[in-house]
Amino acid sequence: MADYIRNKVFSGLIWSFAEKIGSQGIGFVVTMVLARLLMPEQYGLIAMLTIVMTLCGCLVTCGFSVSLIQKKDADDLDFNTTLYCSTFLGIVLYIILFVCAPFVALFFKQPDLTLLTRVYTISLLWSGYNSTLVAYISKHMQFRKMFVRTVIANVISGIVGILMACQGFGVWALVAQNFTSSIVGVIALQFSVEWRPRLKFAWSRAKALMSFSLNVTAADFIGCVFNELRGLLIGKFFTPADLALYNKGCHLPQLISNNIEGSLGAVLFPAMSQINDDKERVRQMLSKSMRLSSYVMFFFLGTMLVVAEPLIRILFTERWIGCVPYLQFMCLGKMLSIVSNANLQALKAIGEGKALLKLEIYKKPVFLLMAVIGTYLGTFALAATIPLYTVYAAFVNMKPNKKFLSYEIKNQLLDLLPATVLFLLMFMMISPLNSLLMPDVWKILLQVAGCAIVYIGISYVFKLDSLIYIMNIVRKKECK
Repeated sequence: MADYIRNKVFSGLIWSFAEKIGSQGIGFVVTMVLARLLMPEQYGLIAMLTIVMTLCGCLVTCGFSVSLIQKKDADDLDFNTTLYCSTFLGIVLYIILFVCAPFVALFFKQPDLTLLTRVYTISLLWSGYNSTLVAYISKHMQFRKMFVRTVIANVISGIVGILMACQGFGVWALVAQNFTSSIVGVIALQFSVEWRPRLKFAWSRAKALMSFSLNVTAADFIGCVFNELRGLLIGKFFTPADLALYNKGCHLPQLISNNIEGSLGAVLFPAMSQINDDKERVRQMLSKSMRLSSYVMFFFLGTMLVVAEPLIRILFTERWIGCVPYLQFMCLGKMLSIVSNANLQALKAIGEGKALLKLEIYKKPVFLLMAVIGTYLGTFALAATIPLYTVYAAFVNMKPNKKFLSYEIKNQLLDLLPATVLFLLMFMMISPLNSLLMPDVWKILLQVAGCAIVYIGISYVFKLDSLIYIMNIVRKKECK
């Protein structure tokens, strides 16, 4: 059984990572093209709608799908019950948004948002269906199917967005891209999954799933609200261009985080759920995942932090150079968020929904205070609260697993120590190269090579277990 789960986890990590790479890689290319065709102000309007859509999507997709994955004996009736509950909620939310669209436009002081809101959020109508299919794939760890679906949806939607931008449709090119990605993704996923919805519903099952999902949904929704709060404040009190720069700066670090940490989380939660009655094995899995993910994430995000300015100029042109500080703050924040996300995945897996909700209640007053002070001082100060708050949140999120999994805070910090030291050494040794007078392309190549030599070289000299683990995986692949 242990070998079976280990193999499923490894296979799931490979396909989940491939799915993230495919999604983010294609999206990155499309974004580079669109950034040259559209203005920051147009991106800013969509950034405002993305905030609204993220909050509504969190309500529809988080709770029930998590309950399905966490429940060991979830059957066809559970999946159908979840489908109808989630779909009903999505329809209700879309009707509310359709009616309240003028108020969204009034809040952001952008009249064009009324029609944009009503069109952009249409995908809520089938988001519950999509989340049920994704839960089925995660439950059965069939991540290869998610990879195929993602590539198809992103390629088609990217082509649609670029063609419309070239034809002068402006912000509507981004709306069409989002709509196409959503609908094509659902269709492709349904063709690749053997499960089919049926006219089956049990209120008793809905109540049982809801008993766990309510706490998780509440915790995730609070998290979503506050994650989007900085963007909401920038959109409200500053300009659409400011919001576009903020979003663009956050995009690249999130791309790396979604690829690595997102892949790990997508596999870690269902894997832990299968062994959630063996707390020691869950603790070991959590510890190993934290060491490995921090080792990989600190290298990629630390390298991006070093090369931020020339990277933005090359990728998005000089008009987007204002997003560099946001990118650097987000890199630091995403590096530190590893602790929080890994601990929260473990709490979900062992069914501690109430603990998740309590953590959000403890953390968010501090977040709100930082956000208010940051807004008063300006957009850069608001962005600077990202790493500051992440440090505080990490320590709060560590505490419960000291009780539930006997995973002491000092042990968690020790698991993070090697990657932290490596990052600091790499940053101190390579960042001075920014002062060199040379073309941006050559500067980036020199700095990336320097970061790799320092980080991997020191790891090899001291035989860090994370590097050895990665090398063993590569050797096994070469032998096949």
